[in-house]
Amino acid sequence: MYYWRQQDFEGLKAISEYYASRPGYELFSEYCQLKERGLKKPALAKLRAFVAQVQQRPIAEQREISQELLELVYRHRDVYSIQSFPLAMMQQQVMEQWRDEQPDNIIPWRWLALARNDFDCYDKVLELDPNDQIAIGAMAYRCIHIVDFHCHHLGEGVFLGELPASRRILDEARGFIAKLTNSEQQQRYRQDVDELARMLDCWEEYAAITAADKPDFADWCEAKGDAFNFWSTVYYAK
Repeated sequence: MYYWRQQDFEGLKAISEYYASRPGYELFSEYCQLKERGLKKPALAKLRAFVAQVQQRPIAEQREISQELLELVYRHRDVYSIQSFPLAMMQQQVMEQWRDEQPDNIIPWRWLALARNDFDCYDKVLELDPNDQIAIGAMAYRCIHIVDFHCHHLGEGVFLGELPASRRILDEARGFIAKLTNSEQQQRYRQDVDELARMLDCWEEYAAITAADKPDFADWCEAKGDAFNFWSTVYYAK
């Protein structure tokens, strides 16, 4: 029984089964199988053996394998156990070398951006191709995440940003979202932006209230019909 990590474990099982029949990926398949069973140390040993095996191959094959497995990470973001440190380090080294040799090639820039979560690299990707969907989606998500961070203590009546700046960032997000071609991703991100924009509007209205006995922000929002799913914060005494 997988409990809260069910998607991760089920994904690992499916990936293991797929790569079991792919020549050259047998050790990676075994890594996924062991990881799915919760056997961390033997899984890591298999992954290290796979990385060592890949590093002995010609550079063109190293690039092909690194690209394929980074694409796998991108397509299966709910299966976060695919990516472990030895594999991630190898992929970054391969992509960095490829980028240095071919600085106008978008492929190493794109996958290096994903491997390092590097938004300077995503900027370069968009410079090379303004319609690159992976980079556009990443930049939209980044904008949403920044404003979400600004708002994540609003349930306690604390705003961590500046309203004009937060609104500008949401406008940036809207610009990126408009360029997305995946309608499901576009709709999901628009809903996130709309929710955050409503939250900012409510906070601005609430902050202008001068009454000494004004209610908590969360209660005030609920009373006016604008209930939000605020983050829950747990503080531990030392």
